Amino acid sequence: MLVSRCKFWCLSICTLGLYAAYYYLLQYCYRIRCCVPKLISMQRGVMVLTNHCRLLVWATEVEQTKISAPRVRAFARPRPLGLIPRVL
Repeated sequence: MLVSRCKFWCLSICTLGLYAAYYYLLQYCYRIRCCVPKLISMQRGVMVLTNHCRLLVWATEVEQTKISAPRVRAFARPRPLGLIPRVL
């Protein structure tokens, strides 16, 4: 969640600091991977000046979705393979 610095400070002042607390708590949760958003969308632009003095500008849009991993038991015991023949 990107907001401009001016908007961040205005929202923080108007809400008596609650917006800043929410923002930093959300950043902390993202850092420790406690709650990660399911969908991330972004737009990236590139501007290039060619050797013929032409300006090329293009943008790409990307959407990234999170697929949850299968659940794994924390203390999973290996399953027995059945009867193991004894060698005498």
